[in-house]
Amino acid sequence: MEIQETPSNEADKNSQIVAMLTWIATIFFSFIAPLVVYLVKKDDHFISTHARGALNLSLTILIIYLLSLPVGWIFLAAAAIPVMLLLSPLLTVWQIVGCIVGAVKCSNGKEFRVPFVFRFLK
Repeated sequence: MEIQETPSNEADKNSQIVAMLTWIATIFFSFIAPLVVYLVKKDDHFISTHARGALNLSLTILIIYLLSLPVGWIFLAAAAIPVMLLLSPLLTVWQIVGCIVGAVKCSNGKEFRVPFVFRFLK
C-alpha cells in the first residue's frame, strides 16, 4: 500500500496564486475582481487579506476619480480638464504599480498594503 504525501505548502501555493491573480485582475476589472474574490474566499486569511488590499486600492482610486471631476468643475472651472488630464494618468499608474507590487509580494507569500490608501475594509 502506497501512501501519497501532499506537500504541506500546496494550499499555501494555491492561495498565493489566487491572491496574485486577484491583484492582476484588479488592473483590468477595477473593484469587481477583488470584491468577488473577497466574498467567495473569506475563509482563507491570505487570500482575503490581499483581496481587501486590492479592493481598498480600487475603491480609493474610484472615489478620487468621482470626487475630482465635480470639484474640478466647481472650483477650477476652465482648469478642470487639464487637472483631469494630469490626475487620470497618475491614478492609473498608481493602480498599475500597486497591483504589480501586490502580485509580486503575494507570489512570494508576503502580505502587502498599498501606501496612501483608505482602509474601507480592515
